[in-house]
Amino acid sequence: MAITARIHIDLVILDIMMPGMDGIEVCRRLRADPQTAKIPIVMFTAMDRPDVRQQAIDVGATEFWVKPLPPSKLVSAMDRLLSNHQ
Repeated sequence: MAITARIHIDLVILDIMMPGMDGIEVCRRLRADPQTAKIPIVMFTAMDRPDVRQQAIDVGATEFWVKPLPPSKLVSAMDRLLSNHQ
């Protein structure tokens, strides 16, 4: 993934449903690249289904969040992930 070679990334938040390449495939590719393999990856999606959650975990998502998430919880969860990653 070309962008990861040009900038430093501390946290990735993906939706399952994205145009072009879905979040599952992006997560899979990020985990396969040694430069991005350790970055926390969150699937943040409205697709609250056990099979989708399991698929996200199987490809390496650090966490699975379901929309909507109150902004205060979103910020606190991001802070926690970033603190743990440092």
